[in-house]
Order: sequence, then structure tokens, then C-alpha cells
Amino acid sequence: MDNLFNVQGKVAVVTGGRIGIGHAITCGLIEWGAKVIVVGKSSNADELKKEINTSYSSDIVYISCDLSKPGSRKELGPHILGKYGKVDILINNAGDQGRESFLNYSHVQWEYDMQLLLSSVFDLSQQITDIMVKQGTGGRIINVGSISSFQGARNIVGYVTAKHGLIGLTKSMAIELAPHNINVNCIAPGFIDTDLLHKFGYDRETIESRIPKHETGKPDDILGTVLYLCSDASKYVTGVTIPVDGGWLAR
Repeated sequence: MDNLFNVQGKVAVVTGGRIGIGHAITCGLIEWGAKVIVVGKSSNADELKKEINTSYSSDIVYISCDLSKPGSRKELGPHILGKYGKVDILINNAGDQGRESFLNYSHVQWEYDMQLLLSSVFDLSQQITDIMVKQGTGGRIINVGSISSFQGARNIVGYVTAKHGLIGLTKSMAIELAPHNINVNCIAPGFIDTDLLHKFGYDRETIESRIPKHETGKPDDILGTVLYLCSDASKYVTGVTIPVDGGWLAR
């Protein structure tokens, strides 16, 4: 039974793996025996070394890429493959959140949201899927959605639209890739205590009063679901979105 959650020796790609939820996923996968390729916007790989426990450094490769720019991600797949010669897991986690009222939401912000949160997931997943199919060993793709994948919200129309689209993309990919033994799933975090939560000044007390668990989540609270979806424990699970939200969507 211990082998059910085994990711030992797997090569995982984590976008946005330097901070927040991505940081927790990166550290957790390494602790469970995987090698991780982190794709992030920063051009300074040394920043990653400072943020990740130095004992992990031999198991991490950092690739600088602005995922919001189609040209930057065009040849990302071959670059990733060149690091370890294979890819077993892809976690599409990179994200951001522009905030403006719908009436004032600019086309520039809209395009940025769509490129970073949806189009980059399509592009990178297509590239990595091609690698997985050629390997013939199957794989796991996990898209990081949000509770905003299920509901509307004020002042983040681009984010909400992209996260809704991520569920449709996940389902369609899962259907087409199942014959190749590639499972595609999505997780939908709720209010997680990250820099993004603080950046926009969410009223934590009000939020926690509406969460059935009466607390915001921690980045590590996402890790168990990710490990489950990366491992053989979920070999018959594909095309689903799993909320990790303290019960927010159950209200």
C-alpha cells in the first residue's frame, strides 16, 4: 500500500513553483522523491535557491520563462525535456490576478489574464503531452484552478473566466489522453494564505467567518491532493476538479 503514493524518481514540472502554493508543491514532491523542474518568470535562478531548502538543490532545475508571452513558451517543451530526458508530471500552477471593475477592465489586462492563466496551460500541456506520448509510459497533468472556477466574483473578470475555462480544458484533455494513460485533473484551492491574499487586502476575518472550517488554508494544505493525483493512488481518476477550500463551495 505504501507504493500507492510513490513518486520516487519521477520528473515533475511545476510552473510558478517559487512561491505560495507552487513552492509548497515543489518542496513536497522533492521530499517524496521526485525531481522538479520549476518554470518561473524570474530570470534569477539564485532566487529559487534562497527560497527552497538548500538540501533540495540537487533535485531542482529552474527555467526562466514568462508564460504570459506566447513567444517565450514556444519551445519550452524541448527545453524541459533536455534537463532530465523525460517528464512524468506537469503541474500548471502559475498565476496572477488583475483587479479592476468589469466596466474598466482593459483589453491589455484581459489578454494578459487569458495568456497566463489559460493559453499557457494549453500550450505547455500540448508540448508535454507530446513528450509523454512518445515516452509511452503515461503521465499526470494537474491544472490548478480555483473556487473561482465555479462561481463569479467582483473585479476579477479575467481571472474568473480563465479559471472556468480551465475546467473545460481539463475535461477535454482527460477524454483524449486517457488512451495514452495520461490522467488530467484539476484542483480548486479556496482562500489560501499566500502573498496574493495579502496583496489585495482581503478581509481575513470576514472570509474565515464564511468558511465552514473557519480558517484560511495554508499552501501545504494543497500538497496532499497534488500527491494523490500524481501517484498510482489516483490511477482511475481523470477529468475531475477537486475543491480544496475548507468547505467554501459546500455552503
